[in-house]
Amino acid sequence: MFVGFLLILFIAAAIVFAVVAYQQEQERKKAIADWADANGFAFDPTADYDIDERYRDLPPLQKGSNRYGANHLRGQFADRPFHAFDFHYETTSSNGKSSDTTHHWHRVLLIDAGLPFKRLAIRKEHLFDGVAEFFGWDDIDFESDEFSQTFHVSCEDRKFAYDVIDQKMMEYLLRRPERPLWMLGSCVVTADQGKWSIELLDLALVDLSEFLDQLPASLVRDLKEQIA
Repeated sequence: MFVGFLLILFIAAAIVFAVVAYQQEQERKKAIADWADANGFAFDPTADYDIDERYRDLPPLQKGSNRYGANHLRGQFADRPFHAFDFHYETTSSNGKSSDTTHHWHRVLLIDAGLPFKRLAIRKEHLFDGVAEFFGWDDIDFESDEFSQTFHVSCEDRKFAYDVIDQKMMEYLLRRPERPLWMLGSCVVTADQGKWSIELLDLALVDLSEFLDQLPASLVRDLKEQIA
């Protein structure tokens, strides 16, 4: 009798939790949609199951199964196109008798600079371990011991990494938020665990825009000449 009562109580609590979580998610989506509308951005909650193929060089998008991007925001920020979305994947663990599926979410933001970047990854040491192994590149050291001890930098072209990360850029990266950063194609990208909120997205847009503004003028000039 008592066990049955506890089971009913557990089921009721699970239902209440699911309903509350659903309501909160709907409120989050509505807040983002309203914010997008107020700023002239486009919001699309549709799940995109091909997004991992389009961004196949981005390690967080190559994990697990049932991968898709949802709650897409597109627009212009600081005169540059951007795409933000929540990325989902699943992992399954088993003890031999039963299996358990865990749902993971990453918030992803790409800003298109319109420049032909080399593939480069910058992350705090021990954050997103496996990025270097994924690309097959070694950690690149710089003249600043503080910077080299703080960051793991990998790039398909060492010269490009040194061109991007000059003394001014090192100082900027040391004081920016602790978010991993990639340069892929013509985009600069950040991704970390969780879903987007208006506040987090606003901060990330400013952060990536500032990173692009910190790029050495000589490098930007050379990159523009490549596409002229």
